[in-house]
Amino acid sequence: MDCFPLRAHLWGADVILDHAKFFNADLIITLVDVWTMEQQFWAGGYRWAPWAPIDCEPIPEPMETRFKLACYPITYAKFARDALLEKGIENTYIPHGVETSTFRPFSARGRRESKKLIGFQPDNYVVGMVAANKGYPPRKAFPWIFEAFAEFVKKHPEARLYMHSLATAEMGGPDLLLMAKSYGISEFVRFSDPYYIWLGNAVFDQKMMNRIYNSFDVMLESTMGEGFGLPIIEAEAAGVPVIVGNNTSMPELIDGGRLGWLVENNTRFWIPHGSWQFIPSVEDIYRCLEESYVADRVELGRQARRFVERDYNWDVLVAEHWKPFLEQVLEEITPRSYLRTA
Repeated sequence: MDCFPLRAHLWGADVILDHAKFFNADLIITLVDVWTMEQQFWAGGYRWAPWAPIDCEPIPEPMETRFKLACYPITYAKFARDALLEKGIENTYIPHGVETSTFRPFSARGRRESKKLIGFQPDNYVVGMVAANKGYPPRKAFPWIFEAFAEFVKKHPEARLYMHSLATAEMGGPDLLLMAKSYGISEFVRFSDPYYIWLGNAVFDQKMMNRIYNSFDVMLESTMGEGFGLPIIEAEAAGVPVIVGNNTSMPELIDGGRLGWLVENNTRFWIPHGSWQFIPSVEDIYRCLEESYVADRVELGRQARRFVERDYNWDVLVAEHWKPFLEQVLEEITPRSYLRTA
């Protein structure tokens, strides 16, 4: 697979057209927020299929405008699909997926060993979070999650919080080490090694991430908004039930709450795109943690994995979603027909 470099623009909008010409592309599929794609991107006459998220409510004008300019809008959450349809924008729903042969549940013994791998004891109750620490206010809702966990650990001192996140502020997010200290939970929290975070897949490949997910008793992802939430279905494929926010795409990934817990929103928060995300209720995060503690998590995990195997397994997605979409595109274009004539 040929991999082309970026130029100056962070998301590649200044070079995609040149790459498309060099490659003699029939179709450009982007996997990035549509608001990052500047005007010159679609001015070159190419057929554009943005496979893109919406992580706020309602859809803001910059996103709506760009989706309207696309030949083949693709959404990877039902939430986004419906948001576009409400604006009269037809789109194709193709969700994200996971390799369910790699992300899979371990035995009880394997889960205990996984807890030791991340520095905890086998009898610790591990609450896990997989979230990028980027930007402020943090979309991943770290302050409210830390506050709720601080209350939870008072009642359950064997509880631990594992953060697969960059703990420091290089990416514009908050200093999570300082935040944990402020909430009095430093001794109960562990973070991924920052050097390994920067190495990425060289260390944290899918097999390693599956081991990490298998160390969790429950995963906590009650964020301010998600375009999808890939770690949610990765954890479910590993047999781990998940706590999510009751907003944007998250409820659909736990089957409306049937496979986990929904955290209600405390208040909405205006974002610069011209829309809203949502601050989760600390009290409701705590409620969900308590409910997860006494739940039959093994059975919930089994149901969650079956759900992912049915709806989000890559084999299913290629056969039922990508193949018919690409066949439709091929029927509509002939060589170089994507170029507009004067």
